[in-house]
Amino acid sequence: MPISTSGLSVPQLGQQFDTSMYGNATPIKQELPKGMSIGDMLDISKKTLDLRKAKETYEPEVSKVKAESERLQNEAKKSGIDLNMHTQNMANSVYGGYLTDPDFISGNSAKMVEKLKRSRTYLEDNGLVPPNQGKGHDALLDLAKNDPAAAYQMIKNGVQQSGGNASQYQSLQATQPTSIYQGNPPPVSAPPSAQPQEQYSQPEPVPAGYKPPVPGQPRALLPSEEGDRAAGEKTRLDLAKNQLSYGTNIQNYNKVIDQANKIANDNLFTSGVAGSYERKLKTAFGSPEYIQLSKNLANAQIAQILASGGSLESDAGKALTAAANGDYTYPPEVIVEIARQNASKLEKENSLANGMKVASSKFGDAIANRKFLSEWSKNANDNSVWEMKYIYDHAKNPQDGIAHVDSYIKSHGLDAKRKELATKFKNLQELEKNGELSGR
Repeated sequence: MPISTSGLSVPQLGQQFDTSMYGNATPIKQELPKGMSIGDMLDISKKTLDLRKAKETYEPEVSKVKAESERLQNEAKKSGIDLNMHTQNMANSVYGGYLTDPDFISGNSAKMVEKLKRSRTYLEDNGLVPPNQGKGHDALLDLAKNDPAAAYQMIKNGVQQSGGNASQYQSLQATQPTSIYQGNPPPVSAPPSAQPQEQYSQPEPVPAGYKPPVPGQPRALLPSEEGDRAAGEKTRLDLAKNQLSYGTNIQNYNKVIDQANKIANDNLFTSGVAGSYERKLKTAFGSPEYIQLSKNLANAQIAQILASGGSLESDAGKALTAAANGDYTYPPEVIVEIARQNASKLEKENSLANGMKVASSKFGDAIANRKFLSEWSKNANDNSVWEMKYIYDHAKNPQDGIAHVDSYIKSHGLDAKRKELATKFKNLQELEKNGELSGR
């Protein structure tokens, strides 16, 4: 029976206290959830604390990951740009090399198509053009077959518009004849301070993408570069082979010249063919000495032909054989000219072999085939240079050499070309020594 005190009901011992009158107040006594121990509660508390700590570091980590993601995306975009630039540079290297390719300049359709097909294979192998795609290249191939000049112009326009190989393009514009253009090329202005220089004294540019080989560092060659490498190597080896017989063959011609001087009792260099020298040879025509002179000249030419891998089966070869046997005698007005011209050609080939060796050692066979041989050919295209070199080198002393060359120039009507021939001679000496023109 509960005890009443001023209307306040007090629960009996063991009866739970009713706290509902206090609203949301926490009960003084609360039972633990069924089946949960004190250890379980402590574990929940620990996990709650860990979650709170994780939350504190989560947001910064998310920001960091987002920033890294953005960085990677930017790098990807940049890589795409770099890849595009790389692709463009590779294409410029392939096609830019054709700007100074002789087959493309001359419009050799078959060679152009062959080299363009190699370019296509090279671009596909390097992943720059998907296989069986690239309509622009196919159109260029068709144009090369039907209109080589237009195909060449298309390549020039493409290289120029892409900004690649600009220096080579300008050099080409300045030096190549207008026949390869559709209309006249735009003029290329030289710097105000630059002095005008003869075209044959200007250095040729290294084709785009061509690089000298580095020992121990192999690299893929451009299609045109491999072709030039093989051609340059063959030229160098052939010249070196022919050079082995240079000493013997030049002595044969020297012997002919000395014998002619002895018969005429004069000097071919001072009087030239058209003068007293020729008249004195005519007086000896038919003599045993003159017949032997003719034989020696024929034998010298035969030795030169055989040394270069030629044949005597042609009509010219048969005529030489007849002269060597004494069945035919050279007329006096040509015998010295032939000896001197052939001797000068030997000098030319010997100098060319020396220069090609230097250029190949310095730049590699591919660059030598394009740069050195181009510089050489535009200076060695007049055999008068080599005849004068032969005359000067075989004079008794420098003073006689100068006098003999001067006599040769006057007797052959070369006064108007005196400066040009002197400059070309200087350029050829530089090419033989250094393997390239300095442009000075």
